[in-house]
Amino acid sequence: MKRDNSQKLMSLQALYGRNKKAVAFMDESYQLPNKFGKKPFYIFAAVIVPAAKLDQVRQAIRVLVSSDRWHTSENVRRAHGFETANALLSLANSRCKVIIRKSDDFESLTSNGETIRAQVIRQTLEAILGLVPEVGVAVFDRRPEGYLASQDKKTISRLRAESFLPSSFRVAFVSPAIENLLWLPDVVAWFERPDKSKS
Repeated sequence: MKRDNSQKLMSLQALYGRNKKAVAFMDESYQLPNKFGKKPFYIFAAVIVPAAKLDQVRQAIRVLVSSDRWHTSENVRRAHGFETANALLSLANSRCKVIIRKSDDFESLTSNGETIRAQVIRQTLEAILGLVPEVGVAVFDRRPEGYLASQDKKTISRLRAESFLPSSFRVAFVSPAIENLLWLPDVVAWFERPDKSKS
């Protein structure tokens, strides 16, 4: 498995090398409508790293996180997890550019969130293209294969069909276990949650 992950990371780094600009790492945090009456929301965070600094920022992350796995909502409940999350947030804000887009415009209490997700992905990419035009690659936290993964690919396909994305703009869906830089937007999005809690 580790060898397979290494090969995938090498392929990803080749994509970075062809870009030679900047890379946006993207992840979300959300609360869907439910019977308990929690206010729904959808947050997307993009953490933009210059291509020349990818290795430096990745190494800084590995200094802060000793494990091969990080998921903010789980790790903040563990010993020293909240402090590590704060350190990762500081790293994102000090070494990278951060873009956040949010929506709570759920059309109905039966929404599964995919329509809102597609809208917020579009808003986030629009902000990236407008504010940081040097970004040539967007790397998303890969969702489970099947329906959820296919929805994201359809969203990107629609944006390409509309000529919303430049033809040279590349999109990849990658596991955070392969690309640890995806831990940064996970942290940023979690800290934007109105209901965030260490417990």
